Formats: sequence, structure tokens, C-alpha cells
Amino acid sequence: MKRPSSRKRDRLRQIEVLIADPDPRISRLVKSVLESFGFRTIHMTTNGAEAIEILRHRSIDMVITEWPMEPIDGMNFVHYVRHSDDLVHRDIPIIMLTGRAETHDVEKARDSGVTEFVVKPFTANTLSHRIIQVIDNPRSFVISKQFIGPDRRRKEIGTVVKLFSVLYSLAKGRLLYGHTLISSHAGVFSSHH
Repeated sequence: MKRPSSRKRDRLRQIEVLIADPDPRISRLVKSVLESFGFRTIHMTTNGAEAIEILRHRSIDMVITEWPMEPIDGMNFVHYVRHSDDLVHRDIPIIMLTGRAETHDVEKARDSGVTEFVVKPFTANTLSHRIIQVIDNPRSFVISKQFIGPDRRRKEIGTVVKLFSVLYSLAKGRLLYGHTLISSHAGVFSSHH
């Protein structure tokens, strides 16, 4: 697991994180991982109701939550955060850290407004990758009649640039792929060695 640079660690010290997980061992483990990266202000709770109260009274910058909790579970918590008029930051990044790993669970979480999804058991590396995504590559926030939450589409800038280069080369009539020259003629591709 790569440690953040000293400048990034200074930035992380300023970020307040809320961990909401019914298992105190998991909360302590996540807190330990966060502290190793440089986070200093970390709040912990075991349920969604307390998490909402913390959000009302603290300036939280990121939430890491579990799905099954009582009396308010993680999905109802996310729904409340995204749709509430009494919270300042409806757009707060929310990472769902859960044992629920079925495709329909991931899709439901995404469609409910979860920013990132991490399946338990997890590694510090996996969690750090999602945290870095949230901090360094924040998604646009969408508010519409059908959806409130981070844009569900990932921005793959490198892929878009590569695709644009390929399309541009094809438009010019030539594309070198590996050691094969591909030429386009009236929409038909032929390969020349």
C-alpha cells in the first residue's frame, strides 16, 4: 500500500470522515487505515440514525458506511442524505463498505447515490483506491427528478483521449496498430503488413 505524499497527507489532515458500521472492529480497522494515510478527524458510529445526527452537527467531508445497520440501514441513510433539505452537504461522497456483493446490490447502491462501493472483506489497498477516487477525481453531482447523487458514469479521460486519437487516425485513413497498418476505404478496413 503506497502512502500519500507529504503534501497530500497535509490535505488529508483537513478532511473530516464519518465511519458508520455496526461492527466496532471494522470501524477501528477502517479508522486505522485512514490514520495511516494522514486523516486525523474521524468520527465513528454504529448506526445510521447517529450518523445523521453527526452530519447535522459536524462538517463531514466523506462518509464510509455499511449497508445493514439498525435502526436506519445504510441504504436509508444514503437516501436521507441525498434527499434531505436539512443537511448542508447532500453531495458528500459516500463509500459503501459492505459484505453485500451481488451485482443487484452494487447497482442498487449506485442508483441510490453511493459514490463508491467496497466489498468486505477488503484490503487497505482497495479502500485507499476508492478514497483516492473520491478525493482526486470527484464526480459531478446530479439532481434530477429520477436521481440525486454523483454522476453514475465514470470519467475515463485517458480512454477518451486514446479513442479520439484512434478516430482521428481512422478519419485520416491510416492507423498503425501494433506492427499492422490499418487503412480505411469507404468504411471498410483492410490490414497491410
